[in-house]
Amino acid sequence: MVQSFVIFCSALLVCVEAKAQSSTYQNPLNNNNSIQADFSKYGVQEFQVNNDSLQFLNSNSSFTVGAYELKKKLSLLLDFSISIDVRLNATNNYNLNPSGNPYGYLMTGFGFSLQSYSNSFSDYKNLTTVRLKRDNYYSGIYNFVSESMTYNDSRAENYNIGPKNQISDITLKAEYSATNKTIYFYWKSKSGVSFVPLCSRNLANEWGVNGSENLTFLVLALSDGVTSTLNDLTVKNLALSSNDQNLFPNNVSLILQSSHDFSSWNPLFTNNVSETNSKAFYRLQIQKQ
Repeated sequence: MVQSFVIFCSALLVCVEAKAQSSTYQNPLNNNNSIQADFSKYGVQEFQVNNDSLQFLNSNSSFTVGAYELKKKLSLLLDFSISIDVRLNATNNYNLNPSGNPYGYLMTGFGFSLQSYSNSFSDYKNLTTVRLKRDNYYSGIYNFVSESMTYNDSRAENYNIGPKNQISDITLKAEYSATNKTIYFYWKSKSGVSFVPLCSRNLANEWGVNGSENLTFLVLALSDGVTSTLNDLTVKNLALSSNDQNLFPNNVSLILQSSHDFSSWNPLFTNNVSETNSKAFYRLQIQKQ
């Protein structure tokens, strides 16, 4: 005998988001299904989900870059805010030399570009990134926050660097103002109460934008001259808020889990839905074979 029953669930989260003044999106970056649904993956060395986070694994000392590009584009006509948690192991020096010879570094964070990926990471001709980096800095090996910007006519970079420290776990944040076409970058430690300003970039002055353009958002990790292992570079807990209410219209994650004792639950399947109707309902049908 085949037995089945149906559970109806109202889209309570969807209704709340539909009434909000902004479009919000959250992704813990710990589930392959949700990551692959919302991002395109690029890079020589791929990220992988491990230990409840997205991790970068570099198995050799050559230059290696990995990037996940958000499929949705960010309009420069509307304000937005993005934050993400990053970790870079501060207990490993990765054979880096305080004198800077031989050269090497590794870093992870996020960035914005006027371009999208087509063949290589250099396709991002205009790119600004904020990241946690481990490198030679003032004759020592430190973890520090930095921001860099590249320009269309040159791969030369212009840097802003925060204070040197041995911190491992931080939150990086960027806020964009459509009024003055400026991105403001911040960071705070895991135990910190408030964000610390790092720098700002006026995109009209830096890239000559007029405000009608769209930005590509990407999560990235890079290394050069060093080898990293699992749990050395991790990113998780992406949160995006935008005044573009059509960016993620009523974004919903439908998650199926199983349990034997109701105390612990194991994920079975995740499906992301962008529902344009705020009155939508969802039905789960469970059928025993």
